[in-house]
Amino acid sequence: TFHHPIFPLPGKQKGAWMRQFVRLVPLQESPNLAVLIQDVDEQLSYQEEIERLVEARTAELARSEAYQRAILHSIGEAVIVTDPEWKIQQWLGASQALLGWQAAEVRGRPLWSVLNAVFENPAHTPTAIAQQLQAKARWEGMLSLQTGTGEVRIFNFTATPLPQQQSVLLVGNDITRERVTRAQILRSTQINRAISAHLSPEELRRQLPGWLGEMATFDYLALALAEDGPPARCRLQVFFPTFAETTLPLTGTPLAVLRQTHAPLHSDRPAEWLYHPPDAPPQAQINHLLALPLMEAEQVHGALYLGTSSNTGFHALQIELLEHTAAQLAVALNTVHLFDANRQMTLQLRDLSHKVLLAQEEERARLARELHDHIGQQLTALHLNLQQSIELLPQENENLLREILAESSALAERLLAQVRDLSLDLRPALLDDLGLLPALRWLLDRTARTARLSLTLEAPSTLPRLSPAVETAVFRILQEACSNVQRHAQARSLWFKTLATGDRIEFHLSDDGRGFDPAALGRDTLGLRNMRERAALIAAQLEIESAPGKGTRLSLILPLSPDNGEERDDHHLAGG
Repeated sequence: TFHHPIFPLPGKQKGAWMRQFVRLVPLQESPNLAVLIQDVDEQLSYQEEIERLVEARTAELARSEAYQRAILHSIGEAVIVTDPEWKIQQWLGASQALLGWQAAEVRGRPLWSVLNAVFENPAHTPTAIAQQLQAKARWEGMLSLQTGTGEVRIFNFTATPLPQQQSVLLVGNDITRERVTRAQILRSTQINRAISAHLSPEELRRQLPGWLGEMATFDYLALALAEDGPPARCRLQVFFPTFAETTLPLTGTPLAVLRQTHAPLHSDRPAEWLYHPPDAPPQAQINHLLALPLMEAEQVHGALYLGTSSNTGFHALQIELLEHTAAQLAVALNTVHLFDANRQMTLQLRDLSHKVLLAQEEERARLARELHDHIGQQLTALHLNLQQSIELLPQENENLLREILAESSALAERLLAQVRDLSLDLRPALLDDLGLLPALRWLLDRTARTARLSLTLEAPSTLPRLSPAVETAVFRILQEACSNVQRHAQARSLWFKTLATGDRIEFHLSDDGRGFDPAALGRDTLGLRNMRERAALIAAQLEIESAPGKGTRLSLILPLSPDNGEERDDHHLAGG
């Protein structure tokens, strides 16, 4: 084809350039040529327009495909297209970055042989997934797989059937970090709870390296506690690799820095801050030190030091988890301090209570002796004198004098009986001379006689002798219970049972009185509180069961331990 100005054709202007198709044909037996000219201008214009449109559309599609590829890659998910037999057709999105294979390496290969996946749900198998997709149902599940780089990752995959394309679209999201983070946070929470539960400093020292080792790898672990002076010092306990304790000046230590910043300190020049026992074996070089503040009421009272020989130090997630653990450790250490203080106070109160009860029993014993030895003897002498005076009365006014003296003698006799009862209440001699069981028999008989109760008593012939302190405590508890029966129970019957086994003695006292509602009493009355305190002092278990109209049952379970054994000396005589 060529452009040539030629005579005008219909619809063409004179002198216009046209594109024509010219064919030269030789004529047989003639030196001339036949020239055939065909106008192809419009035909070529149409063809050019079509080519232009095709080129533009191709460019648009290319731009659209590149745009779509960019979108798929930007969302950070693996996008895979397979045929119904799971052969990979397209490897799109972040598939190469996440799964470690290039598209050329996997195209045409079976998907599951490439991924080598282990499904979290055993019911999810390639066959089961294919059946679900054939039913036009979307599938979703989690699996772990080994990437092309050899790393094991956890993915959440969805598979959607594309019936018109006879393909399957799979989209995979890497949830490894999320899973690991969740597991680390869960374990961190469990460790924090364990730290709160183990309040013993020795237990914390023993368990802390193992707990922290689950959150970070370290070669050095220490706990620093501030001791405000002057001069201000730092008490340092090294837990790992070897245990050591020392006291250092606070100035220039990481703890001193933390008391100013209240924020974690991550240093790559820790050598000047580390303490190693002089006799410790050679240890790994520490390249990074992480110091975490132990805070209470917005004040830094200590620090947790972790050192590592790694060149990368501790990453952000580890620091975050360790911060939470340090906060929990601060609470635990403060709780340990409070518990120790409370424990010391409890021991002091118990010791004071023991001394008070001991003083009470000693005073009771002294008063009992005074009543028996002095006042009782004088009343006895008075009674005898009055009896003798009655016999020596003169005949005159004999009847009147006899009546007066008889009344005085009876009064002296009643007073003597009251003094004896008071002496026995203060300190029964049976308890010291014959032991607990005879004293309890006397107490129960006296209670039943005084309150006019029917008494049923079940007890062995003897009980092992206990220390005077324990026998006194048991006697006083049951004495208070019998007193309550007399004053409040309005009972008709009283039952007492004693059981002695190899490791304990049980005392059970029951009545059929009116009972009471323990909840309605609120706090224990003075008598009940004294009973519980005495039981606690001898490590006995005291239980009181009652209900209105159902009577009352008291059970005292006394463990037999070496501390409860017989100790017959004057110091323990009055114990309690």
